[in-house]
Amino acid sequence: MSSCTTTYDAENKLWYGPKVNPIYNPNQNLGALILTILHQRGSAVAQISADSGIALTCKQLHDRIVVMAEYLKKCNLQEDDFVGLVVNNSENVMAVAFACYALGIPVCPLSPIMTTLDISKIYEVVKPKLIFCDKSNLATVQEAANDIKSNARIITVMEKVKGYECATEIIKDGDYKAVDNFVPPYVCSEKILGVICSSGSTGTPKRIIKTHRDMINQFFTGWKLPRYRPAVFFTYSPLFWISGFNATIFAVLNYATNVITTQLLVPADEFVDIIQRYRVTYLTTLPFTISNILELKNLKPLETIECWMISGFAATKPLCEKFAPYLPNGEIWVTYGLSETSIVSCNNTGDYTHIGYLNQNCVVKLIDVNGNNVGPNEHGEILIKAEPKFSGYHLDPKKTDEAVPDGWFHTGDIAYFDDQCRLHYVDRKVEIMNYEGYYIIPHEMEALINEVDGVISSSVVGYLEKNSINYIVHAFVVSDETKDINENQIKDHVHGKVIEQRQLRGGVHFVKSFPLGRTGKVDKIKLREMAMKLSA
Repeated sequence: MSSCTTTYDAENKLWYGPKVNPIYNPNQNLGALILTILHQRGSAVAQISADSGIALTCKQLHDRIVVMAEYLKKCNLQEDDFVGLVVNNSENVMAVAFACYALGIPVCPLSPIMTTLDISKIYEVVKPKLIFCDKSNLATVQEAANDIKSNARIITVMEKVKGYECATEIIKDGDYKAVDNFVPPYVCSEKILGVICSSGSTGTPKRIIKTHRDMINQFFTGWKLPRYRPAVFFTYSPLFWISGFNATIFAVLNYATNVITTQLLVPADEFVDIIQRYRVTYLTTLPFTISNILELKNLKPLETIECWMISGFAATKPLCEKFAPYLPNGEIWVTYGLSETSIVSCNNTGDYTHIGYLNQNCVVKLIDVNGNNVGPNEHGEILIKAEPKFSGYHLDPKKTDEAVPDGWFHTGDIAYFDDQCRLHYVDRKVEIMNYEGYYIIPHEMEALINEVDGVISSSVVGYLEKNSINYIVHAFVVSDETKDINENQIKDHVHGKVIEQRQLRGGVHFVKSFPLGRTGKVDKIKLREMAMKLSA
């Protein structure tokens, strides 16, 4: 990926990334491939927990995967049954996930800090038969299962809880004498490996399908990282995030050690300590992680880093330029991509005014509001055809057809290419906000506010916090003047149903009416200006 170039077809107004073959045969069971690599590497270190310092060799991880697979085989799961993973990156999580992959059992990972409402909304559709969780969120997961009348077997991953099975005990009590006799079953490469959830512009979670073929096809020559020393990944993102889901797989396929932590938000000083202690060479973060690190006093160069990938949100030129000197042996890779399509473009040129050249096996066109292709230096919506292909939304053909109405994936993002075929991000067609990596959908928040007795209508807007990629969210409310309603009532109601990252940090403001645009719709630009003035 670091050597990508982009070519432009002026006649058809199409941009092409380099065409390459995947490193591994994509027509196979990903779990079987993982087991083969771990078996070959034997005593090499596969995983280290930064929390406990416990290291697992490739053989130890391989054997734990097989033991978990033998357990899962006894659970009488049917062909299309799912396993839920509502977990942090603890010591046994990869053994559980990779065992599912090896048996062809699809997984649906969720964030370990999700609320009962969040979990039930997704699992009511996915209907997992087994759910692995942490001790810390067991009560929430059990409540969600009860709410949707699910009989799913709930298993803790690390710590034993009375009345529940625990993966630690399953692994401890396994028959390790039989691991060499385990043969993964045939699994069609088009079978669902996992369903990754993210929120769409409608506020309804999108359940993105990833097949075995999709994930293997992603691992092409660009993912074979420069090898000046043994590769060490650092994965703090849980499997719920596509970056965490990918990294746990790519670490194995790259013959790397994967350093993990259960902390979703690692303090900057601890983050740097982990990099230095384990000599991390590769990691993916959001821009705000770098911002926090740069605030540390006496920050020293991170000499082991070869590749620091920035994803999720655009990194600013000043941020990258300020951070680059701290990576004397490495590169900053600024990327643009989506959970549906993986990485679309990458910039590791040192010129941070753009979001890079197209990724390998990627074709892009830009269209205007009338659906016509546009050329260089013209703004248009990004449409993508790529390998791996977008495999659709789980049990949602309507949304799938809306996303790919004509064979091209419609991103909803506006951008332009310059004369050097470099992609420049402009904005989103549909406004979605973010706080610490979690999407905030105005429609969702407004629906919750409107549940409060006395609220007639609401409109949610936000703006970027200074020197941050986090949004400060404000709610404007038109209320029934005959009702006794106040800001705290609304906050208490909303905050009781959303995770901390989605709270109304800017406050609730009561207005007699909303400013309207020419079409009669709420003018959110004016509301955003009002919010900024209120906070000034």
